[in-house]
Amino acid sequence: MENGCDMMTKDKIKKEKTYEKNHHYRRWASGLMAAVSAATEGAHVTIVDKGTKLGRKLAISGGGRCNVTNRMELGQLISFIPGNGKFMHSPFSVFNNEDIIAYFENLGIRLKEEDMGRMFPVTDKAQTVVETLLREIKRLGVTIQTNQRVKSLIIQADQIAGIRLENGQEQRRCRHRRYRGDKCATHRKHR
Repeated sequence: MENGCDMMTKDKIKKEKTYEKNHHYRRWASGLMAAVSAATEGAHVTIVDKGTKLGRKLAISGGGRCNVTNRMELGQLISFIPGNGKFMHSPFSVFNNEDIIAYFENLGIRLKEEDMGRMFPVTDKAQTVVETLLREIKRLGVTIQTNQRVKSLIIQADQIAGIRLENGQEQRRCRHRRYRGDKCATHRKHR
């Protein structure tokens, strides 16, 4: 950690790229959640997204209802993950399903539990989650850049120094910024 910021090495980047090819759940609410969490901690956050508006995929998730998480015991929940779900032990040790429930409830989204522990907004509308996260992002002053594709990461001294967009523009890394897929944001446990 340098200057209070988790610096990513090329090895970590390679692992994330491999991980990203196989697991896409982080592309839904997690990017917006990470932006909210980072901005709440005082970071200057910019979200770069290739789409025309944020939250589009999230708004149609779960048949338009948005199953935000599952309240099952972690071991049981992990056993339902296709393939070998053991990779989830590490992320769940930092931010687990109960933390996700608390996160959304702290933002004012009331949740209800349905069969097999599935958790949905009481409104039964994914749009509730999208609107709440976007309202919080705006309130916190997060910069949003839509219709922008990240072409590559800028690597200096074996660390991410910024991003290069497909239009040739470069955005240099500032303190507390991490890059994931099409979005860049910092994630800290939200309590």
